[in-house]
Amino acid sequence: MAAACTLNPTAARPIRLSFSKSNEAEAWVPSEDTGHKTSYRIGRDTSQYLYNLPSYNRITRKNLYPGIDLIPYGNQENQLEYDLVVAPNADPSRIRLRTSIPATLDAQTGDLIVGKTRQRKPIVYQGNTRVTAGLRQFAANEFGFAIGSYDRRKPLTTMTCVVRSDISPSGPPHNPHARWLPR
Repeated sequence: MAAACTLNPTAARPIRLSFSKSNEAEAWVPSEDTGHKTSYRIGRDTSQYLYNLPSYNRITRKNLYPGIDLIPYGNQENQLEYDLVVAPNADPSRIRLRTSIPATLDAQTGDLIVGKTRQRKPIVYQGNTRVTAGLRQFAANEFGFAIGSYDRRKPLTTMTCVVRSDISPSGPPHNPHARWLPR
């Protein structure tokens, strides 16, 4: 299952972000159990109801690409963030972010603009040293990471991106982790 995120899922035309050409064989790995349980009763088909599901502070998609893990989470401003952790000798140029609608790169900031949603350009560190990074466009709806010089024998400890939508979600606040669903 490919890693994908639906932004503004209740909108008439929700925006879907996914990682194309990623490893679909790997599963999500939860960590940091909160001790809380959640139940979902949506629709009228009771056989589809889910009860007493554990809640976690973190989930990780191991080997989204060979040697590259995806860790999505919500920040204190209820924005979706994700880290891409690149192991030594892994190739971050394989990362491909696909949008469900055409998108553009903001010429001044380097941010990805998808409809009314803005994803800031990546911030990349190797240890405590910041590495030059940005996004580059491959097609109307496909983007990748452009990363400056770094020691490929050492991990890029984080590649943090923030997805921020100018559209407020309707209804009560929801868990940003729940937006990352297999397709």
